[in-house]
Amino acid sequence: MLDTLDIILKILNVLAILIGGFWAYFKFIKGRLFHPRLELNLEGQLLQNNNVFHLLLKYEVKNVGLSKVNINTDNSGIRVKKYYPQLDSMEIENVKWNHLGSFPIFEKHKWIESGETIKENSLLSIKDSENVFYQAVIRLVGQGQTWEIINIIPNNQN
Repeated sequence: MLDTLDIILKILNVLAILIGGFWAYFKFIKGRLFHPRLELNLEGQLLQNNNVFHLLLKYEVKNVGLSKVNINTDNSGIRVKKYYPQLDSMEIENVKWNHLGSFPIFEKHKWIESGETIKENSLLSIKDSENVFYQAVIRLVGQGQTWEIINIIPNNQN
């Protein structure tokens, strides 16, 4: 009788170890618990100072995952585009953006820790301000993944 209980106990121990291993596999590997997850935020506005216009961009990245994320600053950046609305356009049509320039971001940060938030501002001098929309696109590259956010900035100066 004691040998039978000992065998059953050993079988239950092996099953408990196997079940625990499968749980850990699905929790950490399949559950993507430690995969990189970043949230981007981007705001922009046009500012006027003595008839000179500037585009102020405020952006941040927050690591909402549970692991550190390495940032590839060479391939990350912000792209600025503009659009002139056409007076003779159709009722609805796709907008054609003109690329103005690309600029580096987060150059002093090689990684972002779990729960950390990094914030930066950029001030860009611009020539056109009337009847123009601007688009800012942030592209952040890290650990084989890319995160992107787009924001359209209207001219609210008029």
